[in-house]
Amino acid sequence: MPEGCEVACRGCPHRTWDAQASERQKAAFAREKLAAWAAVMQPLIGAPPEQRWGYRQRVRLRASWRWGRWHFGMGEEERFIALPRCPVQAASVNQWLDGLGQMLPGPDRLPLHTVVVQGGITTLVARLHPTQAAAVTDELIGILAQRPSSRHGAGIFLHAHSAAGRRLFAKKGWVLLAGEPWVRGEGGLWHGPVGFQQTLPTLWWQSLQTAQAWLNPGPGDAVLDLCCGAGATLQRWAQAGAATLGVEAEAEAVAACARNAPGVPVLQGWCGTRLPQIETWWRGQTTGRRQVFANPPRIGLEPEVTAWLGEAERLDRLAYLSCSPGTLARDLAQLEAAGLRVVALQPYDFFPQTQHFEVLACLEKVGTAQSRRVTTT
Repeated sequence: MPEGCEVACRGCPHRTWDAQASERQKAAFAREKLAAWAAVMQPLIGAPPEQRWGYRQRVRLRASWRWGRWHFGMGEEERFIALPRCPVQAASVNQWLDGLGQMLPGPDRLPLHTVVVQGGITTLVARLHPTQAAAVTDELIGILAQRPSSRHGAGIFLHAHSAAGRRLFAKKGWVLLAGEPWVRGEGGLWHGPVGFQQTLPTLWWQSLQTAQAWLNPGPGDAVLDLCCGAGATLQRWAQAGAATLGVEAEAEAVAACARNAPGVPVLQGWCGTRLPQIETWWRGQTTGRRQVFANPPRIGLEPEVTAWLGEAERLDRLAYLSCSPGTLARDLAQLEAAGLRVVALQPYDFFPQTQHFEVLACLEKVGTAQSRRVTTT
């Protein structure tokens, strides 16, 4: 058991496995779920050895008041597991949370439920109605003004959320307590307190480089980016000179796109509900190749979007980054039935010590020119 792991913690099922055993299990699971495309399955790319531990700078932990201070970990009160030295979390995260636990006022003044660290921004989620936030705001501002220097405290929010526990965040009840509401994270990308961030940027950037090599967009081409997140990929396509359109459901991510990929249009909403606008834009791209990058949540692509991709005129290539091999297999089968061909599947171990991984699928329309070899970088 690695130093700092709690025996009762079930957050990282592979924490007692060596890297080879963990990667073998993930590769075998990928082959099982995506057996129909075994001929194009590439070997799983693992995390660099020095990044298998201490890599998480994005964490969500339950708060519990014990022994005169706040502790952060997993589970509810009667089964709470404190994780003060979690070896998967970055050491800087552990140090920052230890300091917060000692500084913050007790539950009689701050009914803290969850603490969320998203790179440079920390959010204190308290079981308070938004109208109750003012009663504790001044006290917290004063306390946090004395906070130690930490990159995780570049921005600190109080989120007064009376339904905390049933869902993580709500729209109302946000108060900036210290620092800035937007900060730059990995790769110089702006982010706020809510938007999703990859836990292991090294492999994420590598997967994006492979996707870009596959799509190979340039001036005169067009790239439709489905579930574009905070705009890291939009930035890539635009810098390559391609006409670009993003679609993203999360409001904060759309706002981040305006900072990370200025000038690139982004439609807010689920991809399926935005198909009329997508189709209008798509038909307006009259020169070059038209390509698609998709990075949907675990539920995969919406059925109407998968159907549209199969029918889209002059679609050349698709790069699909998935965190669920099960839904990826479903979507690939539908896309192949609609006239696309899977050229390569590349698994990545984005989440060392866990059972999770991601797969990049490279597809092209049947009948297009001779396929290029898919290379990972």
